[in-house]
Amino acid sequence: MLKKITLSLAILAATSTAAMACTPEDVQSRQGELIAAMQILVVVDRDKAQAIVLKMQQDLDKATTDGNEAAVCSIFDEALATARS
Repeated sequence: MLKKITLSLAILAATSTAAMACTPEDVQSRQGELIAAMQILVVVDRDKAQAIVLKMQQDLDKATTDGNEAAVCSIFDEALATARS
C-alpha cells in the first residue's frame, strides 16, 4: 500500500511539473516533504493518506483543465499540511 501511494505521488508530481508556474525545484522540494509525511501517515491512517492522494489528483486535474499553472505548489502545500495535521 505504501508503495502504491508513494508511486501515485511521484506520478502526480512528474505529470504536473510541465504545467506549473512554480519551479521544478519548488515541486521537488515539496514532493520530498510530502512523500516523507505520507509514508508516516499511511502507517498511522491509511484512509486519510488515500483521501489526500485522491484530492490531489482531482485538484491537479482541475488546475490543468482550468490552465491554472500557479496552483501546483499550493496543491502540494495543502496536501502536506493535511498530511501533517
